[in-house]
Amino acid sequence: MGEKFSLFMMGRQSKYYIFMMYKFFFLIFVLFIQNSNALLIGEKLKFQWVKFYLAQNVAAMNRGTEDGISFREHIKVLDSKDSFIARAVCIKILPKISFWKIYRLPESSMMEVNDIYNLVSINLSDTKPGILAEVLTVNTDFLAKENSEELLNITKK
Repeated sequence: MGEKFSLFMMGRQSKYYIFMMYKFFFLIFVLFIQNSNALLIGEKLKFQWVKFYLAQNVAAMNRGTEDGISFREHIKVLDSKDSFIARAVCIKILPKISFWKIYRLPESSMMEVNDIYNLVSINLSDTKPGILAEVLTVNTDFLAKENSEELLNITKK
């Protein structure tokens, strides 16, 4: 008569390896799901600026993790006619709001709160390394007290 296999009959070391294997596959699954809603390179999304922090050259947008925005994502900002306005990188993100460091803004470009713009996700390799080093070392302490609900209520008034 054949022996039946059971986890209770296995040794302690074998149970540990099986547990670690399940843990590994769960981690891979979670990482895959987490990145599945990110913006694709070249994907367009409409948005509005909700607040500007002029001293730090930072702006808050009404899009966040719920819309596929991810931390350190790079975008081109386009107007309604798809004319280039600016480039920015995400420095802080909340579910409904994201904060962007604007690092390229032609002199002729004007951005205003509540106007509708398009963003296009761009590849990290399309930016200069010197600019990236400067942008990614931005101190975000001034954003610590900001929350989504207050900023979204500003635009509704």
